[in-house]
Amino acid sequence: MTALSPAPPAPPTTDPPPAPDVRPVVPMTRPGARTAGELMSAVLVTIDPDATVAAAARLMREQGVNWLPVVADSRLVGVLGRSDLLAVFLRSDAAIRTEIVEDVLVGALATDPSRVAVDVVDGVVTLAGQLDTRIDAEVAVALTSRTEGVVDVVDGLSWQVQDRPDTIPVRSLLF
Repeated sequence: MTALSPAPPAPPTTDPPPAPDVRPVVPMTRPGARTAGELMSAVLVTIDPDATVAAAARLMREQGVNWLPVVADSRLVGVLGRSDLLAVFLRSDAAIRTEIVEDVLVGALATDPSRVAVDVVDGVVTLAGQLDTRIDAEVAVALTSRTEGVVDVVDGLSWQVQDRPDTIPVRSLLF
């Protein structure tokens, strides 16, 4: 078995950088490659096991990779693939809505769920209604955005009073 060494660095280029949100096209194969070292990616993109699913998806998209080694304390602890991420985001809208109503409105906020309309379309959640305080509305949006399968949150919430002094410390726990 032959040990593989990293590929030599690419020669400097004078090409202008790509426009924002446009990734340069990377060929899927490298013609003439005969070894794993000649075929592999030279730059290793990794992620911490405590990173959120959304952060992993964003990193994969930004770096144009299909797999992310998960590394803790300089040790490989797992590998995350695009299909792993898709499984999280492919939750049904009904399942997402149920979790928001039960866990966010009833569980975390102890609020009558009829006070907030929760509509979910393709993972985009719209919250509309009136809660007691502004911080209740902020908490509802923050916890909803962290629900698996939620792609975005449209905040249509209002509140009866700005804030109660006893709820202000909650903000530091969420943001």
